[in-house]
Amino acid sequence: HGEDFGIDLDRFHVIVGAPMGSPFGSTSPLTPSGPGENDPPFRSSFPQITPLDQAAHQKLLLDELGVSKLHAVVGGSMGGMQ
Repeated sequence: HGEDFGIDLDRFHVIVGAPMGSPFGSTSPLTPSGPGENDPPFRSSFPQITPLDQAAHQKLLLDELGVSKLHAVVGGSMGGMQ
């Protein structure tokens, strides 16, 4: 890491939050809909999540971490919409 890379980790901290609704660290459409291990997954009954929801989620994360200023926001696809 250093100035030879896209983001100089010697100068900046990088925060990466898991997207809401992702099955990797969050409740998702694949999550069982009840407490029992045989309960079916939410699938289409899972609430729709919008880019605005995702941005609000990222703001909550920054507030919790006490971050009040960002140097840059980097992302492609869904990350770029936030």
